[in-house]
Amino acid sequence: MSSPLAALELSNNSRTTAGILLITVVAVEYGGLTVPRLTRGQQPATGFQRACARAGHGHAGLLVVFALVAQILADAADMHGVTNVLARDGIWVAAILFPGMTPEATLDASAGDVAEAAVVAMLHRLNAEYLRAFVHADTAWYDEHLSDDFVCILADGRRIDKTEYLRRNTKRLRVSDVTFDEIDVRPLGTVVLVQGVITQRVRGARTSTRYTDVWCIREGRWQAVAAQLTQVTI
Repeated sequence: MSSPLAALELSNNSRTTAGILLITVVAVEYGGLTVPRLTRGQQPATGFQRACARAGHGHAGLLVVFALVAQILADAADMHGVTNVLARDGIWVAAILFPGMTPEATLDASAGDVAEAAVVAMLHRLNAEYLRAFVHADTAWYDEHLSDDFVCILADGRRIDKTEYLRRNTKRLRVSDVTFDEIDVRPLGTVVLVQGVITQRVRGARTSTRYTDVWCIREGRWQAVAAQLTQVTI
């Protein structure tokens, strides 16, 4: 009798996040080298850091393991919407929020590396979904992932709100040869900037647009709060 897990196929989202998390194991191992130095007083640190260095590094490893397991369970449960985001990404988000709860706002450096890498992986995934929604005029995705106060600066300088943005993306454009380049995800504390260039052929003419999206966590999930578009001369 075959195991139920044998038929389980990881989703693309899980593969992407799991790949990034596995890479962060290197950062966790490197962080482990600093633990003896802290505990022996060979590296400047506060009393709290010396006392909690081992625990902080242990949390980094546990967060990686738990986050990896969460990807499998989220796929197996076939979750959607907010519950899917919480189940799949709640563990590494906790790593971001946890430092503010410690007495001296300190965590082992490796835990911070794990958290940042997980944020970058998540925003790469959301960026890919954002672009897919653009190509397929998926306004339902936009409605869920854009904040209510979302604003967009168009290439001609006009400023539109979420309602107008959804209206403009209601009809699917007749585009072909769509490519995405220069994707850059930059975590800046509780805010993340995502930049890139989308090139496409519309009615036979090839156009390129450079975009900047601003994301932040609201109501426990990532939401896009602003975007700016700039036409690129080809």
